[in-house]
Amino acid sequence: MMDLEKLIKRYELWGKNHTLKFKGDESVYYLKGLTPDRKGVFVTLNGLQTYMKKLNKLEKVNGKEIVKESVLMTFETFVPKNLEKRQEEFKRIQEKEEKELNDLASRLPKIIEGFKDLKINDEREQFFIDKFKNCKIKTDHKIYPNEIFFFDQKDNYLASYDSKNEEFWISLQNIWSFLESNYDLNYDQVKELTKAWIEQHFKLRLVSVWQTTCSSKQ
Repeated sequence: MMDLEKLIKRYELWGKNHTLKFKGDESVYYLKGLTPDRKGVFVTLNGLQTYMKKLNKLEKVNGKEIVKESVLMTFETFVPKNLEKRQEEFKRIQEKEEKELNDLASRLPKIIEGFKDLKINDEREQFFIDKFKNCKIKTDHKIYPNEIFFFDQKDNYLASYDSKNEEFWISLQNIWSFLESNYDLNYDQVKELTKAWIEQHFKLRLVSVWQTTCSSKQ
């Protein structure tokens, strides 16, 4: 039986942008994060849709066959003597990233508070900003160590920010599809506009903006 926690640790499956291939499925997916029970992963093919896959079906990570349990046991028997030092360094990095994420999460409510009386001439931009007024900001360092989540007052998922990869994931159902259908925007136009709005109003560094079909991540 596959030890899922060892698999998660060995391949750092709490991160993003690994490519994953599963038994019985010819598609190659991009990793988005772990499921809450840590028995599966959220993956995407092209950033447009999110799927859930079971870790016990995982076959390859970044194009390479995963190490079987028996090999993992052999590897752990002959670990280098400096493994503890490496683990300590990794722990310090994790603690540093957690502190930076907490600092960012503590600043965001003050920024969003300023949205309350914000009046914008662009109706599309006003709609986008209004969706985040009075929103709830949540983090879960154990499951999603690099992400900040935004929920409305009814706990509907609005978006999430991946601070490590500097990506902003926007709900297709609650925001993205409305911008496309009501303002006659295509996919690339929504990406370009929302990226500019997020950088301006949320004061976040961004590499890219994506849509996601996730309705809830917590």
